Amino acid sequence: MRHEVRGHVEIGAWFAVCYGRGARHPMSNIWSLIDDERRDLLSFVDSLSFDDWEHDSLCVGWRVRHVLAHIGWVPHITIASILLPLVAAGGDVDKVVNRAALRDGKLDIRTLRSRVESIVGSRSLPPKTSPEALLADTLVHHQDIRRALGRPRNISEDRLRLVLDYVVESERTRCRGLTIRATDLLFEHGKGPVLEGSAEALLMTLSGRGSALTELTGMGFEVVAGRFG
Repeated sequence: MRHEVRGHVEIGAWFAVCYGRGARHPMSNIWSLIDDERRDLLSFVDSLSFDDWEHDSLCVGWRVRHVLAHIGWVPHITIASILLPLVAAGGDVDKVVNRAALRDGKLDIRTLRSRVESIVGSRSLPPKTSPEALLADTLVHHQDIRRALGRPRNISEDRLRLVLDYVVESERTRCRGLTIRATDLLFEHGKGPVLEGSAEALLMTLSGRGSALTELTGMGFEVVAGRFG
């Protein structure tokens, strides 16, 4: 499958958006949703074949193993652990995240699986990052793997609505001047030409996954397509 985006660009952008911003939803509820998403991911990981681990994801340069390495690494980021890599990368957060995924993605499958398991129940957050950003990063990257492997799932409405709400508030460029409307759950945001489709397809499109755009319709379709360049 053709690679579409650098997944680490998205998390870098989310870190920037929520820098210094508090959670917009009750913390206990968000952490419960994060745990549910991580458990779903772990169950999915246990179903992967060896070939699946080596399959390309939707993120440029990342196979499935690299995406899972990233998911297991993000909650453990601290100021101390990221300072030197950030200096070495000239202050480029995306570069730091990419290098970490490529480095940790070389670990054996058992270790990568254990790292994903270890974050279930964790309440660790990267510096200046909201739980919403962490949930968004985990859920979207989970879908980066599933879509690449052709393994769709039903995502709980609570998780999907919260993350879609977070992304439309954070990703101003792609949804600017549009009405974002989900056809499979109660969700509408913004004003202007309508872009509509399933909540998951909207989420993936607004997170930079161009292949999901073909699943959307409405007068806003051409507008968003043009923003993908």
